[in-house]
Amino acid sequence: MRGDDETFLRFLAETLHPSLRRAPREVEEMVAIYNSHLRHGGYELAETSQISGRPVFAARSRLSVPGSLRQVERNVQVGDRDYLTRQITRRESSIESDPELAIGTAKELIETCCKTILIAHEVTPDKNWNLSRLVKETSKRLSLTPDDVNPDAAAAETIRAVLGSLGGIVAGIAELRNTYGTGHGKALGRGGLGPRHARLAVGAASTLAMFLFETYEWRSNRDAE
Repeated sequence: MRGDDETFLRFLAETLHPSLRRAPREVEEMVAIYNSHLRHGGYELAETSQISGRPVFAARSRLSVPGSLRQVERNVQVGDRDYLTRQITRRESSIESDPELAIGTAKELIETCCKTILIAHEVTPDKNWNLSRLVKETSKRLSLTPDDVNPDAAAAETIRAVLGSLGGIVAGIAELRNTYGTGHGKALGRGGLGPRHARLAVGAASTLAMFLFETYEWRSNRDAE
């Protein structure tokens, strides 16, 4: 009770683990009780996976998940929605409990988005393409590169600047993932990143993914008319 929030929230989640709680009704009641109190502090326990059909829970901040993250899941019509949902759930639950995992999977969200759109355009992504190349190739197919902007369009230079910043966002997320996130070894003694860094990475990734998916849907609907 005197520890930090992360430790306490992880303890609460463990009290609901399938190895301890086998009665579904009991788990539901405990989750409801926990969340009725945790919501006052801006937290909640949410199901992140299952073991033998029983839910496994983790804490997440009710205030930390960018709105665009769930917008991606609700609005996207292309690709494997179940896989996308699992990725989003992992990010939501790990922002507070495992920031490095959230940063690592933020990169995966952009990769999934780009590969889905490229395949829909009958383009097979090269396995050697890095994240920046994936976004560049996707932008080409969606006519989002700065060179695609009509020079006579209103605020053309501003549009070019905004589109050009996409590469910077992606490069930043990739660097965070390579340095601190899951999937790569880290030097001994290097401090980890916290939830605020994870919110930055996840927020940027979800906003970019939403923009690319929405552009894909808009162009597909326009071409169909």
